[in-house]
Amino acid sequence: MMNEAIFQLHQTCKTLNRLKSVHAHLLVRGSIASSDLILNKIIRLYSYFGATDYARKVFDEITERNPFLWTSMIHGYVENSQHTEAFYLFRDMRSLDVTPLNFSISSIVKVFGRLKWSRDGEGMFGFIWKCGFGFDLIVMNSVIDCFMRCGEVDCARQVFDEMEEKDVVSRNSMISGYVNNGRLEIALELFDGMDEKNVVSWTSVICGYVKKGDMVEARNIFETMPTKDMAAWNVISGYIDVGDVHTASFLFRAMPHRDTGAWNLMISGYCKEGQLEKAKDYFEQMPRRNVVSWTMMIDGYVKSGKLHEAKCLFDEMPEKNLVTWSTMISGYAKNGKPSAALELFKNFRKQSLELDETFILSVISACSQLGIVDAVESVISDDVVGSRYFSDSRVVNSLIDLYANCGNIEKASQVFEAADKKDFCCYSTMIAAFANHGLVEKAVSLFEDMQRKNFEPDEVTFLGVLSACNRNLIQRKRHELQSSLVQK
Repeated sequence: MMNEAIFQLHQTCKTLNRLKSVHAHLLVRGSIASSDLILNKIIRLYSYFGATDYARKVFDEITERNPFLWTSMIHGYVENSQHTEAFYLFRDMRSLDVTPLNFSISSIVKVFGRLKWSRDGEGMFGFIWKCGFGFDLIVMNSVIDCFMRCGEVDCARQVFDEMEEKDVVSRNSMISGYVNNGRLEIALELFDGMDEKNVVSWTSVICGYVKKGDMVEARNIFETMPTKDMAAWNVISGYIDVGDVHTASFLFRAMPHRDTGAWNLMISGYCKEGQLEKAKDYFEQMPRRNVVSWTMMIDGYVKSGKLHEAKCLFDEMPEKNLVTWSTMISGYAKNGKPSAALELFKNFRKQSLELDETFILSVISACSQLGIVDAVESVISDDVVGSRYFSDSRVVNSLIDLYANCGNIEKASQVFEAADKKDFCCYSTMIAAFANHGLVEKAVSLFEDMQRKNFEPDEVTFLGVLSACNRNLIQRKRHELQSSLVQK
């Protein structure tokens, strides 16, 4: 029965919904309660589909957990970039005196590398030896990668040099680490000394030359590669980045298999160079288009001021995501058509898409040009204060500016006070708003508060305070003159 259950999980669970269905079926049959092997497979599959919350629920309901189950859950968190959760789970594992496996250690070392916790990595290095994994190749390779990601290049080299056993992964970790830390020459020394090179080795060196801007040598290495996979063809993106779409196009045509990502890369390159007709040619030749393909073309037209062409494509799209809507709405706003932006926004409101900060900024921009705030407040909330968007300083600053320009200094001040984090720009925007409304004392008070918070004011901030003071001085002088005229 156990083998049948594992076979069923392996062969039929190609989607998350299917996995949930099979999992429920196995629960009803009672096939998984006493099988760590099946539970382990279920945890791994849920994590594979990104459903770590389901995986954790399965894990938490297991009364006796062996090291393999702990490792599967930790690994699931790491693979889904939930590094903090992985760290806390590993800490729980150690507090219960569960003996870690080499994969448990390598997964948590990966966490330290991703979070740039170099000191914790150094402490873990001692723990590794204490647990007897100091000669484990998988663990030591992860240590090298961790130190390289944390910029501790010399520590990584020391670990590498002291390893009694090294494989191609060890050398590739060193090469890519040196490349990512700007030491291409040392990476090349290791590369040249390798007896066995794989696609990762070659690709790392090519990326090194691309980052350096030496596309000639990158092309030479690329041509020398004995075999090329899709990752190797990423050299095309290097040519796109430096604006050499001609060479990128030549390499693209030479590709044995072109996926949608490769086509999108070429469209992006031509759009960046303003060659929209070329971009359109690639777009129309694509065997399959996705949302990214359509959005790139729309963005290209928008940035060239061709809003009619952009809107035609937008209307033709079979499926639109938030980025597509945001691109079109911000395109109208940035090109001086705020009414069209807000009209499109009304249509967007009928969609069941969750907004993000970039989208909000597009709406704020349109409202600022028209001098209205209704659309913004309908997006954020009826009660502006306490909105979840107030953790983004760009949104906060734009809102302060919008309310101030529309004459509602009180609401601008409320936004400032509600901001989760007040940065330099936030203070400067609010000071300028107070100054423009003649609220000298508030502008000066906030300026002094800004200095107490160790923000160094720039020329713009000083001018804001000075203009407020000058305006107040002029008004007092005018009042004195009027008083003297009355007395005469």
